[in-house]
Amino acid sequence: MKQIQPRTSGEVTNEINPFFAHLPKNLANFFKRYPPPPYHKYSDRPTTSDADDMNPFLPSKHPVTKRWCAPKYSLRRQSDLFKTAYRFGISHLLPTLLNNKKFYEDKHQNKTPVRGSLSFKLSKGERTKESRKAEVDEAVANMDEIIAKHRGSAYKRKVEKKKSRPMPWY
Repeated sequence: MKQIQPRTSGEVTNEINPFFAHLPKNLANFFKRYPPPPYHKYSDRPTTSDADDMNPFLPSKHPVTKRWCAPKYSLRRQSDLFKTAYRFGISHLLPTLLNNKKFYEDKHQNKTPVRGSLSFKLSKGERTKESRKAEVDEAVANMDEIIAKHRGSAYKRKVEKKKSRPMPWY
């Protein structure tokens, strides 16, 4: 009589998808314990530690004591799992990370620039150059009126006389 041996969870995972047999040990063990999304849905926010959709990457609250528990996987182990899954092209199968943390190209493509890197502060003279230039141009255009105001009516008559004379040929 042939004896039937019980299957281990690893054999079940490999039968569902033979690709799991080629995964590194840490990633395969993670998917054995926490199956990927088609088979199980994980919460994208912290839940109680006894909830069915508890995310192993997020902190959870104990239902009785109401105290917060650390995530099942530390940030370092989460990073290792994500990077390994990324190399195999299955990072989308992992549960969401805390604060929707990004890695690799996605992190650099959607990066917000550091404050001040797009437009540098410059010196005060460089920042106010345009306004000072506009003031100087306006003052040069109204130069005769400004001088006449300070020198008096005699200078104003000289300016009017000068304007009435024709321009020399040279």
